[in-house]
Amino acid sequence: MESQFFLLKAERFLPLFLTQFAGAFNDNFAKAFYVVMVAYGLWDTGSTKPEILVSIAAAIFIIPFIFVAPIAGTLADRIDKAKLIRLTKWVEVLIVIVCAVAIYMASVHIAFLSLFLLGVQSAVFGPCKFSLLPQHLRREELVAGNALASSSTYIAILSGSMLGAFVAPLQLGRELVVGVLALVSVIGLIASYKIPPAIPDPTNLRNSSMRLDVKLIKGQPRAVWLAILGTAWFYFIAASFHAQFPVFTKMSLYANANVLAVFMAIFSTGIAVGGLLNHRLLRGEVSLKFVPWAAGVIGVSGFILYKLTSAFPIPLVGKLYNVVEFVTMPKGVLLSLDLFVLAVAAGFYVIPLRALVQEMASEAVRARVVSLSNMCEAIFILASALFAGFLFSYDFKVEELYLTICVMTFIMGCCLFISFSRRVRPKR
Repeated sequence: MESQFFLLKAERFLPLFLTQFAGAFNDNFAKAFYVVMVAYGLWDTGSTKPEILVSIAAAIFIIPFIFVAPIAGTLADRIDKAKLIRLTKWVEVLIVIVCAVAIYMASVHIAFLSLFLLGVQSAVFGPCKFSLLPQHLRREELVAGNALASSSTYIAILSGSMLGAFVAPLQLGRELVVGVLALVSVIGLIASYKIPPAIPDPTNLRNSSMRLDVKLIKGQPRAVWLAILGTAWFYFIAASFHAQFPVFTKMSLYANANVLAVFMAIFSTGIAVGGLLNHRLLRGEVSLKFVPWAAGVIGVSGFILYKLTSAFPIPLVGKLYNVVEFVTMPKGVLLSLDLFVLAVAAGFYVIPLRALVQEMASEAVRARVVSLSNMCEAIFILASALFAGFLFSYDFKVEELYLTICVMTFIMGCCLFISFSRRVRPKR
């Protein structure tokens, strides 16, 4: 079996790969910088709890996906997706200017505005990216293409989040953040001009209302419904973990921002590894047979994470663990390994679900189906922020939030096992 990395040499895939990597990097680079400035008290937040502001930031970024995704899907089904992607990259260049204003003014309000605009831009880009893959890739390449695209997204999340967290406390942090945002946005814009055309189906001439799009999804096979809901749940998990890592690291593990960067690296790398494993274990087949088991592993790993965190040793008053101190403690090592296993299972869980939606959706309306999948993902991400805020209002700790989500995932795995045992499989 040929390695999935051969696609990185193909002109029909590499430019899209680079374009989406640059966009994901910039989104998470900016978000990580903002979150660290808030969580560690480097920006004035008034009397609002940092964990509440972190949840609000996550919600602000994701809300545009709910309202913009259906429109984006319609556009992507009616015009050349490559041209629409280039337009989104030009918009990203303009949004970087808003980010620069927020950073130099140390304004939480303007920072939240820039997150909202980045959310709008990403909401338009998403349906183009995932509905374009089946046009440029063969069926047996779909799992590999999705694995590379999704894994690179989490590598971008990793690198962007780590770098954002690293530069936040630096004396020249503002200048570095603005410079990196500008450079990466230009790289993404240049790469977008190399994406081959993705001409829409000429029979698809009708506008699509929100109501019609829901009917389109209902008309798809039952497996598509299950895959869309399963994918949305993955984003509930990932968003919940990622959004609260700064608070979890400082408040629950008593560790500094460098340990936060390590945790982000572990989580994002684990998801990337899990995604890449799909191509090798499934051998290019679009199959959901391992998805329920992956959900079960997430549930068990989450319980172990909670037990390790609840008994984590408290350092001296006013002191936070650094990286060396953290990784030399047995519980620190065990906790890191458990988080990695959880992330690998999450990456292994989501790729087959994404590929199944792309394969089984009708070509004429594929972008709209994908856009509605993106909208469901956004709703679940928003729900994760609201859910976290609700639990925190009752004085839940972050590790208790994580445990609750992982138990729910275990239950989801049981439901998926029952559903998939009824032979819900893609058409041949």
